[in-house]
Amino acid sequence: MPALLSITPWKELLEITEYGCVWDGQPEERLRVIEDERIAFVLDDDGRAIAAAVTEPFDLDPLEIPGIWDEPRFVIPTLGPEELSIGEILLLVHARYRPDEATNDALHFQAGIEAQDENPELAISMFKLAVEAGDMKGHYSLGYVMLNHGMPRESAEHLKIYTRLTPYNAWAWCWLGKAQAALGETAAARSSYQRALEVEEASGFETDAAELLERLG
Repeated sequence: MPALLSITPWKELLEITEYGCVWDGQPEERLRVIEDERIAFVLDDDGRAIAAAVTEPFDLDPLEIPGIWDEPRFVIPTLGPEELSIGEILLLVHARYRPDEATNDALHFQAGIEAQDENPELAISMFKLAVEAGDMKGHYSLGYVMLNHGMPRESAEHLKIYTRLTPYNAWAWCWLGKAQAALGETAAARSSYQRALEVEEASGFETDAAELLERLG
């Protein structure tokens, strides 16, 4: 399956994600870390790597890391049609990108973050562009920005997508519940808050779900 190449220089981060995968909210058992915790993978239910992340990618010499030249392999359309190992991806990134050069998904997402308080209309446009560029976490940002600015129906649609992408993210379920409550969909909101509480218990990340569920009645 084609994968997105994302470079965020201000985080010194390179990410590779197959379509439909997000790093956000992945349970620990789906993660595998190598090379002094600078290279990490997300695994699917069958143990296949569907995403990879490399911190400080321009400071690494891939030729000095023996374990990144075979599996896993990814097809990244922006780098070509072939299946590439992490080592090959890093060599191509070093050749084609500057250390301070960001990919479009990262640029649009960051522009949305910077605009969300002062210019929500611009933020929404930027997050939509981030999604179109392949960054699926833009659905989450669209969800909470739209809800905070009086667009609960649109918010709920984006958050429904995001909870399908990352069902282990308690905050995604919590925000979906807020959008559903704003729409008067009480039963659906209660179900989302309860799901958020279940995920909280499994992950240890607390949200406002308990308080919101109590307030809902």
